[in-house]
Amino acid sequence: MSAREVERMEAAAQWWARFQEAEPSEEEVTQWLTWLEVDPRNAASFEDLNNLAQRVHSTREAAPRRLQPLRVPAATGGRSMHRLAIAALLLVAVGALWLLGSASTAWMMAERSAYSTPVADQRQILLPDGSRFTLGGASAVETVFSDDRRFIRMLAGEAFFEVTADTADRQFVVDTGTATVRALGTAFNIRRSGQRVTITVTEGRVQVQRSGNALQTLAVAAGLRQRQSVQLGRDEQLVVEPDSPLLQVAAADSRRVLAWQEGRLEFADEPLDVVLHSVARYSNIVLQPLDPRLGRITYTGTFVPGQLDSWLGALEEVFGFAVKREAGVLKIAFPKSDAITS
Repeated sequence: MSAREVERMEAAAQWWARFQEAEPSEEEVTQWLTWLEVDPRNAASFEDLNNLAQRVHSTREAAPRRLQPLRVPAATGGRSMHRLAIAALLLVAVGALWLLGSASTAWMMAERSAYSTPVADQRQILLPDGSRFTLGGASAVETVFSDDRRFIRMLAGEAFFEVTADTADRQFVVDTGTATVRALGTAFNIRRSGQRVTITVTEGRVQVQRSGNALQTLAVAAGLRQRQSVQLGRDEQLVVEPDSPLLQVAAADSRRVLAWQEGRLEFADEPLDVVLHSVARYSNIVLQPLDPRLGRITYTGTFVPGQLDSWLGALEEVFGFAVKREAGVLKIAFPKSDAITS
C-alpha cells in the first residue's frame, strides 16, 4: 500500500470516528462532503471502512466471551494486510465494550452507515428494515440500526423517507439537530437549510419535537407558552427555526415539496436566503455570507437545475439587487445601485 493510500485510509477512519460522536457542525459536514467529492477514491475508502465496521458488528453473536490476544501479522505492503490491522483493532474495541457490559454497548455495536450525494444528484437507499429514503443534491445522513432502535441523523440537505412498520416495534427517529422527528407509519420529507428545518408529511403522521434548551429561555422572555412537540398529518408542514419559539403547523402542497425528485425545485412564500441555500445544492456555486435583508424577502417560483444564470437574472429584475458569480462564488449586492465592482 502506498503512502498516499495509507493517508487516505487514515482520513476515512478519522471522518468515520467523528460521525460516531456528537452531531458534527454544518462546517464539518461541508468539509466532509468536499473531501468525498475531491477524489472518488476518498468515498470508496470511507465506504470500505464503514462496511468493515458492519462486518465486525455482525460477528458479535458468534464471538466468544473471553477474548484472546490478537496478533497482527507484520506489514507486507499489501492492501489486505492493512485492512487486517484495522479489523484487529476494531475487534479489540468491540470486545472491550462487550466485556464492560454497559448500557451503551448495544448502541456502539449498532449497524452504522453513512450516505451522501454530490451537487445536483439523487440517491435511493433501502434500509435494513425495508424502509427507504431518497437523498437530494448535496445531502448527507448517517443511519444507526440496532436491536431496539432505528435512528437517522440528518446532517445536510434534503431527504424523503418512506417508513415501513417494524416487527420489533422499534421507533423510527430522524434527528436534524434542530428537531427530532418520530414516524408513526408514514412518508415524509425533511429539508435542512443550516439550522432551519422544514418537515412535510405526505402520508400517515409524524411527531416532531424541538431540540435544544435555548428556546425555552426565548419563549419565557417573549411571554409565550412553548409547545415542545406537535403531530403532523398528511399534507401538513412544520418549519422549525433555532431562533423561534413557535411550532405552527400549516397546510402544504406535497407535490410542490417533492418536485425536487422530478428535477425541479418549487417554492411558495419562502425566505429568499433559504431558497438560495436550496438552489446551491443543485448548482456549482458557493454562497458568500448573505445579506440579512434577503431573509425578509419571500419568493414563490420554480428553479430548474442547469438554468442558474437566467434564474439569477430574473431575481435581479424582480428584487432590484445585483448578482455576480466569480470563481464559483455567488455574491449579492443590495440594492442594485450598490452593484459589485471587481
